Amino acid sequence: MQLIIRGNTDQIKGIALILMFIHHFFTFPEWWMEGISYPKLAQLAPWVSSPLKICVGVFCFLTGYFYYYRKNKDYRYSLRKIIDLLIAYWCVYLILGSLAVVLCHYPYTGKAIILEMLALERPVMTFAWYVYFYVLAMLLLPVVSMLLRGEILLDLTISILLLPNLVTILQTVIRWRVADLPILQDVLGSISGWFPILLMGYITAKHRIFERCWNITNQYLRKKWLRMCLALILMCLAMAGRLLLPYIQLETAVFPVRINMDVLYSMVFVFGALTLCRGFKNRVVRILLGMIGRYSLLMWFFSCAFFNATALIFQPILYLPRNPILILLWGLILCLIPSILC
Repeated sequence: MQLIIRGNTDQIKGIALILMFIHHFFTFPEWWMEGISYPKLAQLAPWVSSPLKICVGVFCFLTGYFYYYRKNKDYRYSLRKIIDLLIAYWCVYLILGSLAVVLCHYPYTGKAIILEMLALERPVMTFAWYVYFYVLAMLLLPVVSMLLRGEILLDLTISILLLPNLVTILQTVIRWRVADLPILQDVLGSISGWFPILLMGYITAKHRIFERCWNITNQYLRKKWLRMCLALILMCLAMAGRLLLPYIQLETAVFPVRINMDVLYSMVFVFGALTLCRGFKNRVVRILLGMIGRYSLLMWFFSCAFFNATALIFQPILYLPRNPILILLWGLILCLIPSILC
């Protein structure tokens, strides 16, 4: 039986989305419009931006984790999930794109509309690169999951060494022999960078890694507060690891092999968040986190409005409260309400 249940999933996604909003709202001073300034946060930005981006790894990991439990890992399921995502994406794109045209007179062309519908160019849906990654990942998973049928070491070798480095080699060949195509490089880069994390979620579920860790934790840390402290420590260590050791590079006789350490950090963070969510009993907080997590995808998309072609109108509204904590809460409300309506 899987350790992560539906309620826990939404709460973990809620935590991840809050980190994402902090990441976008406060760690990119160059995105702030004139009149918006937080000097102390700007100084911290280079140190906290990378740790906060672990939120993306959390979503990738959970996608792979739950994919393992699908009885039929076929293209019918993949296409259904792709269609579900695209419907949500196009719904938000229709709203934000219309606002960009009506309020800001954004000069859309037919080509630009098609490219943004595929999330390949995103003047309006700024943060929606995950769309094309998800589509490709769901198309790859039915095939790749057939390869992950061995022992854990073989599965890890395929997932974190073989596949991402083959994609990196393909990127290099295209750049040298064909042309440096930015869109294609971005697409392949997302696969080499984030697909291994998705596969790590799959491997974690397949080999029951969380269940084993859960049993060990409960055996040696019988007090709930000790398990909660461990959860916070694991989450902080995973975030710090992204800054201190983002990858390991091994020099070989043929070509350098890079290991993206997010495969470890994302797993550790999710386990820490799971332990935290299962131990935290405050009903109000659990409900709020669950609600944010349930609408996390749509909230992710709606948050584009603050930093895209409509930023001139919507960014001042976001930063209206002035206080960073209030801005975060205000931003969550601004994105949650239209997400629920959608």
